[in-house]
Amino acid sequence: MANPNRAFANIAKRAPVEEINCKSLWDAQCVAEGKRAEGFDAKATQRKYGSRAKPSYAFTCFVYEKATRS
Repeated sequence: MANPNRAFANIAKRAPVEEINCKSLWDAQCVAEGKRAEGFDAKATQRKYGSRAKPSYAFTCFVYEKATRS
């Protein structure tokens, strides 16, 4: 039986229209709410990088075109 997750691997991914770097996750979520109010799809994310002992975090809001249903 084929791996069911492979079906999603071939789907075209959406590229963000804009990436907004923020100081905290709360700021990124506020920016995402504002962009959604303007009619865009927006997602606030938190990425961890660096060592395990002292990790650093990057907070980003990704803005996408609004998905239209046909």
